[in-house]
Amino acid sequence: MTALTPDEALKWLDGTLAEFPERLDYEDVCRSMLWMTTNIVRDEREAFVGALRLVLQRPIVPWLALDLAVHHHLTELLPDLEAVADAMEQGERYPAYYREFVPPFRKRLERL
Repeated sequence: MTALTPDEALKWLDGTLAEFPERLDYEDVCRSMLWMTTNIVRDEREAFVGALRLVLQRPIVPWLALDLAVHHHLTELLPDLEAVADAMEQGERYPAYYREFVPPFRKRLERL
């Protein structure tokens, strides 16, 4: 694998996610992505971490980014993920109802 930039890794990540049928539930997609990202994390960790940082800027609950970080022990994302949890809790960048996702998000974050 050649050296990737975070933008290229994000393009790969988004393209890979787009290939999953919509009927699959999150657990199936996540399980597949945990396996599919093993090589890119091993070979292009810095670019992959950068891609996940870009994902964390999106106004969605970043469950997959969190689960990938925990699974692959991407501890360098801990401050970014904590900032997302804080922003959800304070209603920054996220709708107010996202506050209900903060406790389970922080619980998963503890495993990192």
